[in-house]
Amino acid sequence: MTYSKEGVVHPPTKNKPLAAPNPRFNPVSISRALWKQKWLTLSVWMLIGLCGTAYVLRLPFVYRAETLILVDSQRIPERYVVTTVVSDLQERLSTLSQQILSASRLEKIIESDHLYTAERLKYAQEEVIAMMRKDITVTVERSGVNRLGAFRVSYEGGNPVVVAKVANRLASLYMEENLKVRENEAEQTNDFLGGELEESKAKLDELEAKLSQYKREHMGALPEQESSLTGRVTGLQIAMRSNEDALNRTQQQILMLQNSIETKPRAVVEMQEADDTSSVAEGTNASPAPAIKTSEQLRGALEKLRLRYTDSHPDIRRLQAEIATAEEGEKEAGIASARAGNVHRDRRSVRLPAHDLAAEAHTAALRSQLAQSLAEQNTLTTERSKLIRETASYQARIELLPVREQEMAGLTRDYETSKLNYARLLDKKLDAKMAGKMEKLKKSESFTVL
Repeated sequence: MTYSKEGVVHPPTKNKPLAAPNPRFNPVSISRALWKQKWLTLSVWMLIGLCGTAYVLRLPFVYRAETLILVDSQRIPERYVVTTVVSDLQERLSTLSQQILSASRLEKIIESDHLYTAERLKYAQEEVIAMMRKDITVTVERSGVNRLGAFRVSYEGGNPVVVAKVANRLASLYMEENLKVRENEAEQTNDFLGGELEESKAKLDELEAKLSQYKREHMGALPEQESSLTGRVTGLQIAMRSNEDALNRTQQQILMLQNSIETKPRAVVEMQEADDTSSVAEGTNASPAPAIKTSEQLRGALEKLRLRYTDSHPDIRRLQAEIATAEEGEKEAGIASARAGNVHRDRRSVRLPAHDLAAEAHTAALRSQLAQSLAEQNTLTTERSKLIRETASYQARIELLPVREQEMAGLTRDYETSKLNYARLLDKKLDAKMAGKMEKLKKSESFTVL
């Protein structure tokens, strides 16, 4: 059912749609209602706009100052100097922000620059510091994948001069704190390596002292001396054979001298009597053909031995002593024979005492040789005992070489390991010292204000 302008009610027709259930929320109805109240709506809208504009104009001005800080890479190539600061730049920047935005740092900035004067009268100090933290913003800018290239530090406030000053001060704090943190990390690394190096050196000195003491205690029986020990045993065995040969010759010579002492005087007397008888029968003073002297035989044997041994050999020294004794005896026998010949030529009645004198002189020479041979025998026997003891001692050392080798292996292994560790720590200490010097000279990674 619809109404016309004249108020006549017309029944609904089948072709016309039914009206909406809530005609009050029909957009057309709302627009029609606003249009009817257009002057009132426009007045309200203008009033709200004026109030908002007045409110905005009454708000204080807010200024924002920001500083772009570039992260400069290390100026010295890392193949020459390796930095000891291995912390990630993002982590270090977070640490720097915590340090710079700490309550103590911000309180100093607030007091020195006279910030938040009105707020400090109304709010507590912690609340004022929280306000300043909200006004400070740190934004990271990356130059590559996961690489921090630069970051911005900004500050907001009502005074543009103060805002710029605070922003510059914050940037300076970031640069100064970054240098301090890097120098501190380099110094800590240097101190740590220094302590480790001293500890390693003390351990190395201790192991070196143990190794040296072990070598001193077992000198002559060390594994590296095996060849010399074997050579020494071989030399002692050769000396033993030479000693046995010399001892056998000395014993034979002693037997010959003992037999000569018993038989020689009677043979000399008979030989002299035969010579005298032949000289009287022939009526001449010619002397018999000289026999080969004992000293000459000994010299021949000495020349043969010198072809094999040196003058320090026991057989050489023994023959030299025998030659000296033989020459002395022959000299005494010659003097006695000369005296006996003179007596025979002058007075034939005293021939018999001259023979006795020659025989006695020759016997004395033989006894002297016998005494020297006996002394040589004692010397060779003592030397043989000494050689036997030395050979047994060196044989015992050779038998203990496996045990010494095992003990030396343990000491040497620990010593070499400690020595290698000390060398590595020393290289790291030198690198850390150079890196610390680089940090102090500001040649490492740093912040630069753009």
